[in-house]
Parts: sequence; C-alpha cells; structure tokens
Amino acid sequence: MLSLLVFANTTPVDGLGTLATQGILGLLLSISLGCNMWLVLKILAVQEGAQGKRDEVHEKRVGDAHDFANRIEASAERDRAAQSELAKGMGQIAEVQREGNRSVDRNTTALEAHTRVIEGTLREAVRRRAADSSTETQAVRRDARRDP
Repeated sequence: MLSLLVFANTTPVDGLGTLATQGILGLLLSISLGCNMWLVLKILAVQEGAQGKRDEVHEKRVGDAHDFANRIEASAERDRAAQSELAKGMGQIAEVQREGNRSVDRNTTALEAHTRVIEGTLREAVRRRAADSSTETQAVRRDARRDP
C-alpha cells in the first residue's frame, strides 16, 4: 500500500489527478492502517480475554485445590477424633475386662472359701455320724452281752 502512495506521488498525470490519486491512496492507506489497528486491537482484546480466562481458570483451580485441601484436613481431623474415641472405647473395654477379671477372682475366692466351709461342715457331720454310729454299735453290743 505504501508503494502505491510513493508511486502516485512520483507519477504526475496532471496536478489534479495526482492529488486525487494521492487522496484515494491516502484513504486506502488510512483504511488499511485503520483495519490493521482494528485487527491489532482485536487481537490484543482476544489475548487479554484469553489471559483473563486463563486467570479465571487458574483462580478456580487454586480455589478448588484449597477446597480439596480443606476437605482433606477436615477428614483427617475427623479421623483423628474417631481414633481418639476408639482409643477411649478400647481403654473402657480393657477396664471392664480388668474389673470383670477382678470380680471373677473375688467370686472364685469367695466360692473357694464357701467350699472349704462346706467341706469342713461335711467332715464334722461325717465324724459325728461315725462317732454316733460307733456309740450305737457299742451300745448294741453291750445290750447283746447282757441279754443272753
């Protein structure tokens, strides 16, 4: 386009023709430059829009990453709380088992003591019965000797 303008300026057709040619070429040059400027501005606008979109997508991804990290942290906190509750429950179960074992030991000790008392009572009853039986046997023998 610029070469046409130079050609028009250096080729005299007549004074008026040169001016008209210069005017038309100038107009074409202006339109061309305007279109080029418009294209440049459009390209810049598209690039700026694309950059804005990239920034928006990046911010969304960063936001999503923060949300995901927060969810993971909340999940980890719930896991820690659950583990703590589990440990408390296990401790309570162990304490109940120990108390149960102590109760069994106490009951076993009491049962053994009652068993010894009963065994002693039975031995005494058997000894008395044997003594009574022996006394009765002796009495029967004495009576048998007297009654010939």
